[in-house]
Amino acid sequence: MERALKKYLLLLLPLLLLPCGCLSDKDIVVNTTLGLIEGTSMKSFSGKQIFAFRGVPYAEPPLGELRFAEPRPVQAWNDRVLKATTDSLVCPQKGMTVFMSEDCLKLNVFTKNLNGSLPVIVYIHGGANVLGSGHSRYEAGPEYLLEHELLLVAFNYRLGALGFLNGGNYGYLDQVLALKWVQRHIAKFGGDPRNVTIMGMSAGSMAVSLHLVSPLSQGLFQRAILMSGSATNHYSIQNGYWTSLLARQFACPMYAPYLVAACLRNVTWQRIMEVCADWEPYKFVNMKWNYEVDYSFLPAHPSELLAQGQFERVPLLVSFAANELDYSTYESFAAAGHHSKL
Repeated sequence: MERALKKYLLLLLPLLLLPCGCLSDKDIVVNTTLGLIEGTSMKSFSGKQIFAFRGVPYAEPPLGELRFAEPRPVQAWNDRVLKATTDSLVCPQKGMTVFMSEDCLKLNVFTKNLNGSLPVIVYIHGGANVLGSGHSRYEAGPEYLLEHELLLVAFNYRLGALGFLNGGNYGYLDQVLALKWVQRHIAKFGGDPRNVTIMGMSAGSMAVSLHLVSPLSQGLFQRAILMSGSATNHYSIQNGYWTSLLARQFACPMYAPYLVAACLRNVTWQRIMEVCADWEPYKFVNMKWNYEVDYSFLPAHPSELLAQGQFERVPLLVSFAANELDYSTYESFAAAGHHSKL
């Protein structure tokens, strides 16, 4: 009996040694020119395997002199293995008390095949340029899109005064740098840098329309999806006014942009967020911080650039959301004690 059992185990041993298709986190590592990046495994809605790399820096932390400045590409970490196993903290914004940091210029990569050449979707989150993130749980999870054969990238960019102080367009420059990161590194995650679709919702959709006309974004994508937002809308661009108001609050110079920025670098981001939140007495989010003509990212108003034919001629999918922001109106009326139908 014992001899028969040993013979059976010897026959079974090769089957036991076959790959099971399961990977530990330490096996999910990609080698980029920046260094090694370790990820984790997730599941799609139907249980398909997803390789997730979360909290990967694409820029140097925008701290100190880099606050209110063009983002700098992240430096290589060389021999260290970057553990990209959890979402990063989100960029400072009102309405949250935790999970925030100025060191937030990070992205997430979700892929089905590390050795493939998958179409890439880069998602730009919405939120009126003052809210939102590329967080995998709260706004930009991969479980639905990665039911399909593609790779998803979502990222954070600077918001509010930190991203759009007068004379800056810093939040949009963050987005350009993230798109450049995709071009340089996404092939290591199984993505095709020649097949990139940028996709945005609401303010993110407006950002997509800006990348269509910005000379800094040329060649960084091949398709675009705009979901309910465009820079050709009739926005009231008042960054100068809100910047001066913010400067006055902290006794900073009010009009020369470089002096305002130098002074506000000495103010904590928490205080900046508190002051800006006070401008919203009814807690209704509106777009106070917006794009500016800066002769670099945006050499002219986007409507003018479109009229002159200065835009990327790529396939577009354009949509809008009926009754967008109704939920905010209902919420505001309910908080004020109004229960009548709108």
